[in-house]
Amino acid sequence: MKTKFKIFEIIIAAWATLSIPDLASSASVLVNKTQDTSDGICDAQDCSLREAMFAAASGDIVEFSELFNAPQTITLSGSNLVFSSDITLKGPGSDLLTISGNQISRVFLIPASHNVSISDLSIRNGSSFNAGGGIQVEGTLSLQNAIIANNRVFAENNPAGRNGGGINCVGSLNAKNIIVSDNQALNKGAGIYIRSPTVGFISNSSITNNFGADRGGGIFIDGSSLTTVGSTIGNNSTLNFGGGIYVSGGALILNESTIVGNMTNNESTAAGVDNFFGRLEILNSTFSGNNIANNNLSFQSAGALWTSGPTTITNSTFTENFAPTGTANASGIYHSAGTLIIRALSLLGIRTLAALMT
Repeated sequence: MKTKFKIFEIIIAAWATLSIPDLASSASVLVNKTQDTSDGICDAQDCSLREAMFAAASGDIVEFSELFNAPQTITLSGSNLVFSSDITLKGPGSDLLTISGNQISRVFLIPASHNVSISDLSIRNGSSFNAGGGIQVEGTLSLQNAIIANNRVFAENNPAGRNGGGINCVGSLNAKNIIVSDNQALNKGAGIYIRSPTVGFISNSSITNNFGADRGGGIFIDGSSLTTVGSTIGNNSTLNFGGGIYVSGGALILNESTIVGNMTNNESTAAGVDNFFGRLEILNSTFSGNNIANNNLSFQSAGALWTSGPTTITNSTFTENFAPTGTANASGIYHSAGTLIIRALSLLGIRTLAALMT
């Protein structure tokens, strides 16, 4: 129980750091063109998104004119959009507005000093040689009703980068009703990469169909903390570890969430969630159809969950997951180290290292 309380203390602290903009005292800056210009003019006749973001003062809302009542795409001209103040960027809807990096640049950069809100738009086709193909979060981001899709990180000459195809977060992330799909990373966290001291909260969202060449096809947690509520992490894949989620230290809470259809191929300890010395709590969640495709693996692999840190599983279901036939594999859960507490579990396939050694 002590582990549980400590994890929730981290999440409560995260919420305390996320400030809510005072919209009553905010001014509105209106985007009225799709061209990505930057000539310093932002008025009723001529104001691009880039110009509006620069003109907006802290607390202002950047919105969009009637032009965006029909589907529109703003294609960036070769450099990412940088938030220069604490503003709210409110689109007309993710089906109406797409911001595209044109596979040339990242889409958004949020510097460490800023607290911003983005909602009701799509972020697509971003590309970075470093990290964060779609969004690089160094400050605090509140993200809602948004699609982050088809972004990539391909830093062949930067082994320390290559992370976070969709979102790379080293600050704070509070996301609701988002779709993160079809993003790619040459290293970790093809969908989302979060690194200490990141605090993250994701609710009612879908992290699907992302591909990572190394670890954490859907999400990679690197010494940070993340809570997901009512979300699906599905059909993500990696060549190595943690097709759905990889936890490297830090803490993960899965509440009323579904880990489904994730896959790993080459080396692997788990296709669903791979917990490497992190703290893990699973409540009211389902692991289903997670699959290790490499039939040659024969030691300490799991279709659904591999864990070597303190783990509590409550009222959850593990079904139809797959790992190769071997003397030390499990289709459901492989418990390698750390405490494991299970309450009201529906399970097919469990092994513990201690049991195997007796």
